[in-house]
Amino acid sequence: GAHTPGAPPPPVTAPPPASPPPAAPAANPRPPQGGTPGGQGAYPTGNLIGSKHTLDYTGSASKGTASAPITVAVFSDFQCPACSQWIQPIQSLVNDYKGKIRFVFKHLPLPMHNNARRAALAAEAASLQGKFWEMHDLMFQNQTALSRPDLDRYAGQLGLNVAKFKKDFDAPETRKRVDRDFQEANRIGVPGTPTFYIDGMRADIAAPEQLTNLVRDAVDKTKR
Repeated sequence: GAHTPGAPPPPVTAPPPASPPPAAPAANPRPPQGGTPGGQGAYPTGNLIGSKHTLDYTGSASKGTASAPITVAVFSDFQCPACSQWIQPIQSLVNDYKGKIRFVFKHLPLPMHNNARRAALAAEAASLQGKFWEMHDLMFQNQTALSRPDLDRYAGQLGLNVAKFKKDFDAPETRKRVDRDFQEANRIGVPGTPTFYIDGMRADIAAPEQLTNLVRDAVDKTKR
C-alpha cells in the first residue's frame, strides 16, 4: 500500500473555504475559516491558533489574580446568546485556577445587535461604581431587556447611584473605553463572539471543555 513516486498524496480534510471577511466581526452562526467559538456547523480544532497578539487590558474588567501568570480574555457581546452560555464555565475556571489565571472581559458589541453597545456602556458605567460583574451577570440573564430604561432599572437594583450611572453612561470616556476594545478586535481579526484568547493566542473552540483543556495545558506549562 506504499505510495509510488508521483502518486497523489492522500486527501487532506480541510475546513470549507472561508467567505470574504466582513468589515465588522460577524455574529454566529456564520463561521469563518476554522469556525467561530460558539458557532454552529463550525470546525473548531480545540487548539490555540494564529499569531500571538499583544492585547491592551488597561481599564478592562477582570476576575482572578491580577498578577496571575496566565491571562484569559474573551471578546463578548451582551446580546449574543452564545456568550451567555459561557458565564458559568468561566466562573468555574476562575475558581478552579485561583492564583493561576486572570480572566479579562473585552467588549465586542456586534453591529447587528441593536442593544449590545448600550449594554457595554452600562457595564462600564457600573464598573465606575465597582459593580461591573454584577451588571454583567444581570444583563446576560436579561438579554431581551436591554433598553435604556431597563439598564437604569438594573443600576437601581444593584444599589448604584443612578444619577451618577446615567452621567457615566453618557460620558465620552465610557464610549472611548468600549470603542477601544471594538477597534482592537477589528485590528487582530476577532471572528465573532464569544472569542477567547489565552495569553494573546486565539482559542479555536466551541465547547467549555475545550477551553478548560487549553487553560489546564497553559497552567501545566508554567509549572515546568
